[in-house]
Amino acid sequence: MQNQSRKIGYYGTYGVQSTVALTEDMARTLAQKYDVTHMSRNEYSLLLSDLRSTGIITTQEFSAGYGGTLPHTSIPVEKSPETLPLGDSKADFTELLKQYVGYCGEFLKVSAGNGLEQEHSRSLLSTYSHLHMLFRQIHSSRSETSTERGTPD
Repeated sequence: MQNQSRKIGYYGTYGVQSTVALTEDMARTLAQKYDVTHMSRNEYSLLLSDLRSTGIITTQEFSAGYGGTLPHTSIPVEKSPETLPLGDSKADFTELLKQYVGYCGEFLKVSAGNGLEQEHSRSLLSTYSHLHMLFRQIHSSRSETSTERGTPD
């Protein structure tokens, strides 16, 4: 089912998402393929590709998520999120996306006016919020599947 979008930003919609919903079956299938709490950058990009090819995320959301795009600001470095891992390094992408949501939210609080930077940041905040929600849903399905099989997560 598709929803109408309210406003289009640089990296997709903010407000109402214009994408296909992630069903429980789809989440279970993705959870069998990916561990969103322990994955490499390459696995992350493959998961984003799967989400884009099924219409769950937009091409713009894919681009922002893949690139780790963040608004530019003078927020102190200690408040900056971790960078996306490189090579074979693994990371908890659910946690990284949560940090990106927080960073974009912080940017909106400290940036002045309602100009282009704010619109860009709202768009990124929407994108990372959507990705974070999807990754939590996939992780939840992985946990449920592991519990049903009697294996640890």
